[in-house]
Amino acid sequence: MKKSFLLFVVFLFAFSGMTSGAIVYSGSQDVTLTLRGGMSPPPEMAMISLAGLPDEWDDFIISLEYVELMDPMGMMAMGTRLTIGGSMGMGMGMGMGRVVVRPATMPMLVWNLGAGDVIGPDSPSAESALLSEGLWGETIRGEFGEPGGFIGLTLPGSTFSGWLRMSVISDIGGPTQSVTFRDWAYDNQADKPIGAGVIPVPGALVLGSIGVGFVTWLRRRRAV
Repeated sequence: MKKSFLLFVVFLFAFSGMTSGAIVYSGSQDVTLTLRGGMSPPPEMAMISLAGLPDEWDDFIISLEYVELMDPMGMMAMGTRLTIGGSMGMGMGMGMGRVVVRPATMPMLVWNLGAGDVIGPDSPSAESALLSEGLWGETIRGEFGEPGGFIGLTLPGSTFSGWLRMSVISDIGGPTQSVTFRDWAYDNQADKPIGAGVIPVPGALVLGSIGVGFVTWLRRRRAV
């Protein structure tokens, strides 16, 4: 009986490794940025390090600002802008990560991917791009509204691929807008695509879910 159980455990771990490949998963993180209200709330920023290596190659900076925007009728009004971009890692000299964008958009718009959509070295990407701009409770530019979605990521040298999940946006366009990023993952095998939302199977999570998530919040005041 003990021998059979041991063989089952060995098989489970081996099967987990084969099916999940080298996907590294953050687990639930719920990184939230919230504007603090008032006439001109300062920008909110967060840095997400996919591999838990702050100031390295895996850093992405998300910024939420309350700014003056042009509405669809050509009038100026106060609203919100949400952007994401790779940060220049200082530790390994490998450059910055990139985000997967919708081709031929201006300004560059982050592609709101569906679960399972393939992200790889050949995905169209940019160093930074717009997630959304909002006015009066609605998204007026960009592909990310209240339900959120998946953001594709490619890491330096176009060799590693990953994803970041936005779970919800509330009070779109308002001075107390809030946005939450639930989790993220990447494949640490070079030149290997990953599906948006794909995570290791349970056995691999037991073996490999260490040292993944790292988040730094930054605040800076800006006159609007």
